[in-house]
Amino acid sequence: MQLERHTWRLENRLDALTGSLKPFEGKSLSAGDTFVVERIIIQMQIEWEHFVRALILDSATGRHSTRSGPVASTLPVKIRNREHAGHVLIAQYKKRTNEPDWYLPDDAIAAAGKLSLTNEKKIAAELGVTPWGLSDLRHLRNFISHRSGRSAINLRNATAVAKADPIIPTALCYEYALGGMRRYESWAGFMKGVAKRLVD
Repeated sequence: MQLERHTWRLENRLDALTGSLKPFEGKSLSAGDTFVVERIIIQMQIEWEHFVRALILDSATGRHSTRSGPVASTLPVKIRNREHAGHVLIAQYKKRTNEPDWYLPDDAIAAAGKLSLTNEKKIAAELGVTPWGLSDLRHLRNFISHRSGRSAINLRNATAVAKADPIIPTALCYEYALGGMRRYESWAGFMKGVAKRLVD
């Protein structure tokens, strides 16, 4: 099977999510609208996590290919499927009892290394770019979910929101980023670009 199918799925999900955000641009949002936009922001982060997890764990099974050819784990154990790959991965850590945080590039790169993937170098190259284009999305998602002091500080640092200014997640979502795109469009474009290169 082609790992590219994960990229297609991600692109379709992102297109649906960004399409749902578009109608709210430039509008004064009601409480209900704000709830919808914030849920979509969270879902964008979730879609990325699902993509990274599926790509890395499926790569370990030896049953998938990129456009460059087959990929597999070189560990001595025969990995049967994605869920088995998850169990094998956890067993490679000394203290970890659950899967890594797939949204964190360093954790995902480490997982590819622990599984000894033949496409590990490509994963490390693509997920190791700096600055990471989804850092602000991660911190925004955490702030929406927790509304804690720590999540607020991390979000301010990631988005340059001044201490004196209130944090308005929907305003950050529609703010213009570098390149003239709205922030949510920038997130989607970054994800799509990385995803395509990972399956080349």
